[in-house]
Amino acid sequence: MVKNQFSYTKSKLLDLFDLEIRDVKKSEQSLFENKNILWKKTTKILYHTIADVYTFLHDTNEGKDLLKKNKEKKVEKIIFAQTDNYSADLYEQHIYEILESLYLSKYDIEIYDTGFLKDNFKNLNYGITILSWMEEFFNISCKTKPNRHFLSLNSRQKETRMVLFEFLEKNNLLTKGICSFHWMKISPDIPVDKFEGKISIEEESHLEKIDNQILHSNTITPLYEKTLFEIVAPSGHNLVTEKSLKPLLHGKPFLLWFHMTLDNDWEFYTELGYSGVTTTMSRVLFWRKWYKSIGIDIDYFNVDYYNPNSIKEKIIELCSMSLSEIQEKYKDTFEKAEKNKILVNKFIKKRYGQFGIEI
Repeated sequence: MVKNQFSYTKSKLLDLFDLEIRDVKKSEQSLFENKNILWKKTTKILYHTIADVYTFLHDTNEGKDLLKKNKEKKVEKIIFAQTDNYSADLYEQHIYEILESLYLSKYDIEIYDTGFLKDNFKNLNYGITILSWMEEFFNISCKTKPNRHFLSLNSRQKETRMVLFEFLEKNNLLTKGICSFHWMKISPDIPVDKFEGKISIEEESHLEKIDNQILHSNTITPLYEKTLFEIVAPSGHNLVTEKSLKPLLHGKPFLLWFHMTLDNDWEFYTELGYSGVTTTMSRVLFWRKWYKSIGIDIDYFNVDYYNPNSIKEKIIELCSMSLSEIQEKYKDTFEKAEKNKILVNKFIKKRYGQFGIEI
């Protein structure tokens, strides 16, 4: 069992990895101190960043020993899977190129990352921690009996979520949805007395009594059953996390919210080649590309991606309609969401199988 900061999570997947490597370059001398590592036929290793994989294989005795065992066929396969979600930019892609040249072409190694380590990267995956949190929602039954238009679950205070609240309040839409904005002590399913302490972007002591077992609990399923779609405001624009996986697993369509201001500066784009709203749409399109790469189409409600204000406009449009009107007009969207529920469960099952794990 891997012992790390996530060990309290009820995690079948985390428990079945053999080792976690993190900050290897800083701690390579002490990382494996007093550890007797017995490599398995299929060795599964969690990693923090792709640089940790390189340093582990290139600079540590344990990494070199593992490669030797693979050459000797005492270890048949080495799997590296990313623990959490981190950006994969040009630096990470460069490291992956080195890994391909030195190791992936010569040893039985598979690397699963949360970002695009190269063009057409085939081993995209959710962070292993995310999958562990979400296990209770795999193949979950969710029957839609809506009495509100949308769901929006926002725990930690982020700029995009603050702007979302401002948008919903400004347009009198808060009563159209079931919302949580925990830094404001707003939640449909967590008692107010759980929110204690100072509330700020820098400090989150107001969440001290709320752990991930509450935030990622099947008590949220009734919230999905009572709503038609979700407004998702992720923490990072290129970090695909449980924020989108939850609606997918519940068979619900969702809209991605990345606005950091409600100002419309689209006119600047033709003049400067840059604007806030087009940057926002680029973030939406990154998630669209990520899901398309694993065979899932998240184009819901006929959003016009050319129009960078279309997410805001679509929320206002949907909330101006009755629940039955939405279900009738966007029947194809709800059918697609049900199809995506099947597809994402198949994708997860495939990944678990590649790790040698049955679910």
